[in-house]
Amino acid sequence: MTLGVFGHTGQVGRILIQMLMEPTPGINLPGWVIGFLANRRNILWPEDSAFPESRQSGDWIPILERFQKCPGSKVLIDCTADETLPELYPYLLAHNIPVVTPNKRAFSGPQTFYNQLKHLDGVAGGCHYETTVGAALPILSTIRALRESGDRILKFEAALSGTWSFILHQLHQGQPFSQTVRRARDLGLTEPHPQADLAGMDLHRKALILLREAGYRIEPSDVPPPRWIPGVVFRPGLDQELFVNDLARLDPIWSRAILETQKRGETLVLLIRFDHHRGVTLGLVSLPAGNSFAELRPGENRLEIWTDRYRTIPLSIAGPGAGAEITAFGLFQELLRVISRFHI
Repeated sequence: MTLGVFGHTGQVGRILIQMLMEPTPGINLPGWVIGFLANRRNILWPEDSAFPESRQSGDWIPILERFQKCPGSKVLIDCTADETLPELYPYLLAHNIPVVTPNKRAFSGPQTFYNQLKHLDGVAGGCHYETTVGAALPILSTIRALRESGDRILKFEAALSGTWSFILHQLHQGQPFSQTVRRARDLGLTEPHPQADLAGMDLHRKALILLREAGYRIEPSDVPPPRWIPGVVFRPGLDQELFVNDLARLDPIWSRAILETQKRGETLVLLIRFDHHRGVTLGLVSLPAGNSFAELRPGENRLEIWTDRYRTIPLSIAGPGAGAEITAFGLFQELLRVISRFHI
């Protein structure tokens, strides 16, 4: 088995490579080699040279064509949040190369592109993207299993941002907003650029993926932007450090919001709410003590699903949903499933 890895120098990619290198007791991972390791600047072909080559503009296809010539079965692992790489997924699938990825871009874009990927799924071993929602939690696979057994998803509520559950927990403990964001970034709990989390873009993508896996045809424009995230506005191209430094101006706004919520004996939570009659909403809500979502621990994700079969008591999935290590573990699990399913 030959692996091609994009994003090997990122937090998730580094940990995944380490997991592959270190034998795991009880895990029989077939023989494998690295075909290439690539990031935005360089690419290394270990079989040909110990030195990385400089990346060239528009070199995706030449890289993948060269990867195709590697011996044996191949798997592409995309550990990036790149916008353009997912456009090559159909090319990979058409050449019988499965994709394992936490990159949400491919599955939260136009419905037609999502349909194309799903059509190719059974042909080439498909895209394995459990980690796009909930890191290593079995969220998407559970929804697929429900649908495949004839069940219908009627409603769900979901706190799917481990970043926000961490930030909000710290805010309720009296910490300044700017400091909690910086700490979340330093702990590896945010997207590569924190504004993707803070402006609700990451949550918007997860909502789209969740709804599509639940069987609903939906375009990005059909999911409204998150409501009431005080003061955070997305600005394309803004330097990450400048963005984080600028957040100090929001500290008083968030302090007041938290204080008002606590006076009511409630807790702020960032939720996706869907009802098949009323549609979907995203945003901060204030929940009373005792509500399961009001008790989220730092970094925790939680999903509650009501279906034809789970009408009275929802099916619940909860656990850690952020961080490079848990995401890398989820990718490792996905890779094992690819190997098992297709006897690679």
